[in-house]
Amino acid sequence: MMIRKRAKYLLGGFCGHYGACAAGVGTGVFISLITEATPLSKQEWKLSNMMTSKSLLSIANVGGPRCCKRTVFLSITEAVNFLDENFGVKININKNLRCEFSSLNKECLREKCPFYYQRSDKI
Repeated sequence: MMIRKRAKYLLGGFCGHYGACAAGVGTGVFISLITEATPLSKQEWKLSNMMTSKSLLSIANVGGPRCCKRTVFLSITEAVNFLDENFGVKININKNLRCEFSSLNKECLREKCPFYYQRSDKI
């Protein structure tokens, strides 16, 4: 319940209106919860901000415009790597993750997206 309380202000369109993708910020919220960070924490505060920055950098490096699936996939990948590097927690992640929803997003980056999958209906 605490994560819902902390993340309730990360609304749709957050990326364009506040300059930071909510998916990336959400990974920082996650780290702040598992480390019990507060505004007065030292190491916990640092780790939360480092996590957010890694996610946002990954999102920025791929570019835009918006695609929540892409940014969530990138953020989760960064969070999995961060957990391993900083906490020794290993989580298996599908390295061949592909999105099959490009036809539903007119702003899809297509081939420039690391998760783009062009469906072939030919048999």
